[in-house]
Amino acid sequence: MCGVGGIYFYKSNEVINLNDLESIQKKLFHRGPDAKGMELISNSLGLIHTRLKIIDISDSANQPFSDHKRNILSYNGEIYNFNELRKDDYQYKTNSDVEVLSVGLALEGIEFLKKIEGMYAFAYWSEEQESLTLARDHVGIKPLYYYDDGQKLIFASEIKAITEVDGVDLELDHASINEYFKLGYIISPDTGFRNIKQLNPGEHIVVSKGIVNHTHVDYVKNFKHKKHLDPVATFSNQLKKSVKSHLVADVPITVYLSGGMDSSSIASCLKEGGQEYSLSTLGNKNANFSEVSKAQYVADRLEKKLLILDNESTSKYSLGDIVYYSDDLICDPALISNYELYEKTSKKYKVGISGDGADELFLGYHVHLATLISESALFKILKPVLKLISKPFVWFSNERSKYPISLKINRFFKFSNYPYPINHLSWRSPDITDLLKNYNEERLVEKANKLNITKEFSLKQSMVRLDLKTYLEGCILKKVDRMSMAHSVEARVPYLSRDFMSYSLGLPENMRMRWGKQKIIMRKYLKKYFSSMVYRQTKRGFGSDLKEVLANVEYKDFLFDNKSNVFNQVVDISKLKLFVDTNKNTYDYFYAIYTLVTFKYWLKIIGRQ
Repeated sequence: MCGVGGIYFYKSNEVINLNDLESIQKKLFHRGPDAKGMELISNSLGLIHTRLKIIDISDSANQPFSDHKRNILSYNGEIYNFNELRKDDYQYKTNSDVEVLSVGLALEGIEFLKKIEGMYAFAYWSEEQESLTLARDHVGIKPLYYYDDGQKLIFASEIKAITEVDGVDLELDHASINEYFKLGYIISPDTGFRNIKQLNPGEHIVVSKGIVNHTHVDYVKNFKHKKHLDPVATFSNQLKKSVKSHLVADVPITVYLSGGMDSSSIASCLKEGGQEYSLSTLGNKNANFSEVSKAQYVADRLEKKLLILDNESTSKYSLGDIVYYSDDLICDPALISNYELYEKTSKKYKVGISGDGADELFLGYHVHLATLISESALFKILKPVLKLISKPFVWFSNERSKYPISLKINRFFKFSNYPYPINHLSWRSPDITDLLKNYNEERLVEKANKLNITKEFSLKQSMVRLDLKTYLEGCILKKVDRMSMAHSVEARVPYLSRDFMSYSLGLPENMRMRWGKQKIIMRKYLKKYFSSMVYRQTKRGFGSDLKEVLANVEYKDFLFDNKSNVFNQVVDISKLKLFVDTNKNTYDYFYAIYTLVTFKYWLKIIGRQ
């Protein structure tokens, strides 16, 4: 895991300012504190790199990496099958995956990427072709942002590095800001800045002879159903293969264990495969958010020692720091717990393996059930009656619980009025667009409709593919990458290997969900090892107590300090005051406040007060 960046004046005679390259590099230091490098390929093109040493920790694998033909590569990620991709007739000078990628690109071009099992975002200069290629992996595990004004291309692993360069137009994108307040994140390729974009998953950009070409390969759309004689054995074999490949490293690795189905399946596969591994979990003094007891049960059943990372109050962490490292606009409460998890991990390990991606692939979220119900003809008929029946559950809900039933019910009936896929995208919404002055969701609707593939796939299959391209890439993977990199830890996600995704996307629907029960195939697998406490559990999530998080922020004074003209232009302050004065201490209230505070911190960090 590393930091990538560079500048290319592809249509002007301007000469690169080395201070700009150094500024990009400094902003990415946390992503790779073990080594740094800079390559000025010409007066108009320069690449930088910051390295976190994971595979081949010798200096010979430092980057930017140059081969014997003067092709230059600056790369972030890991290629887990790099040993299998080594050419028999080529004499390698390192034992690194970066050299394998460099040689593969030189000999086969962009087609080489189809052979890769891993995660990546890179910039590659081909001396022979006189072209610069930027590329991002199949599902967007690794980030890559760019600014293109028609004269120059500035690119980096994080937005904050691009904004350091003189002359970058930092106009805010108000359509993206509206999207943030609606969803809690921004769907690729957009960002909070109008002129800074990110590569879509599976996209590559080639700049040659003054022309910029974008090519996108959709890796998640065209998989067809496959039948398996023994579905549980196939699931086990596919996951074992993926998890085993993710253990390739020359530094210590830990597997995160929450006691949930996703991480328990990974740990069980490692036990079956006979691999050596360690297990870690994050403690929490708040019983509503603690995962220790379930994680300990799973570890005991697998006869493995569980490392419980020190549990401390989440209020000790600076929300400003978390927003800074988040980089783009994201307001997932799990950012805080992830920040703490990776901070604790960094004291002992450089790599952590997590179960992210499984809920999207196996329809594991409550929102999947919500969408299926709201789209059913029977619900549309019974909706008035069901709304009336639900009122007592709202009245007597435990508002201090992790995700109170009142929050779910109120959101469900509100967003069930929306058509698919907007309803599906909205279930997790902070739901505070009423507090904005000029809210408009035209672009969001346009994006969502382009991602609506219900004419080609069933609703269940469509939800899987929609989540992979929106919530997974826009929120989950950004959260995992930014919070792990904030502490120089590499996060790996075996459920999202290309082979495992190919297998899972081809599963029959009844192996994902049947009669309202989710993750059918995973439950069947876990039943071999554990009691019903594990294989019958529902989705819990890895959130944080937002009231505790906001305890360190005098949020009323912060929100109403009148120091940010931009904030006051976006948010209707009179409506916000009424909202703050009339709402009680409920989870949805603190979620709304957290979303607003995050936005204002973000404005402060980018200097747009």
